[in-house]
Amino acid sequence: MEQKGKILVTGANGFLATNIVNALLESGYQVRGLLRRKNSYAGPGHPGLELVEGSFTDETALSGAMEGCTAVIHSAACTSQSATEEDYRRINVEGVRTVFGTAVRSGIGRVVYISSANIFGYGTEDAPGDESSPIRFPFTLSGYAVSKSAAQKVVDEFRDRLDIITLCPTFMLGPYGSRAGSCRIVLMCYRKKITFCPPGGKNFVAVKDVAKAATDALVQGVPGEAYLIAGENLSYKEFYGIMSEMTGTKSVRIGLPASLMLFLGRIGDILASAGLKTELSTANMRLLCIKNYYTAAKAAAGLGFHARPVREAVADTVSWFRRTGVLK
Repeated sequence: MEQKGKILVTGANGFLATNIVNALLESGYQVRGLLRRKNSYAGPGHPGLELVEGSFTDETALSGAMEGCTAVIHSAACTSQSATEEDYRRINVEGVRTVFGTAVRSGIGRVVYISSANIFGYGTEDAPGDESSPIRFPFTLSGYAVSKSAAQKVVDEFRDRLDIITLCPTFMLGPYGSRAGSCRIVLMCYRKKITFCPPGGKNFVAVKDVAKAATDALVQGVPGEAYLIAGENLSYKEFYGIMSEMTGTKSVRIGLPASLMLFLGRIGDILASAGLKTELSTANMRLLCIKNYYTAAKAAAGLGFHARPVREAVADTVSWFRRTGVLK
């Protein structure tokens, strides 16, 4: 395979970033992965992969990591649903400014920036959200979504100095996920006899497809454009039904009313005000009560994006958890 340029991937030990590293290597790129600790990397070794320790918020470390690279895929972010506003601002907004500024000074030609689908307004099954509408309530209550929306203003600041392509993936499933990340939804209903289903739903996408889109965006993406990277729109009850069928488990799916979800969220708010760290909050419960659906039509036309069935993403997730001993 023809050897291509060297690409810097930030947060290389992350769920999406590890899959991006694999996709880049498979496509013939050399990769330099920036991460805090080399021993946290769960991907396979490769002669074209170099891991360097450092933080993308540290301009000195970042400058050294960019040396000799032709492009950057900025995947690292604070994704916790219980982080502070200061954490979100420092990492997801000011950190992006540091990456872009250092890229300009380092002579980097292109940056593929990983954002979130929720910076755009969601839609319905019949009229899914696209890149034309702004962030909608209740995501305006989510510190993570708001910080990613604010980071788009930083993208605009560098539009004339750097080729930036923004990718906005939906809810990802697949290999290299953790118990605490998005893939925990699989663990929550794996072979369970009874599952409790929030009233909402979301768009599910295979992380491998997002990783391929990031690789393709290095060549095909239009600078200054943002692309939703979306898969299947499913209610939680529909998703849990797929899990039941795939595992051959007869399960009873019990729908939870929005009123109960919001009551639990208020309890979480009280716990948080008492200084206890919890993801249970009114804002997070509201997110589970809506159906935030999206379309990847723009990415299909501009990047040649194609999403595999969610069943394949679930199968990859289960296989990964079995390999790592999380599931037996």
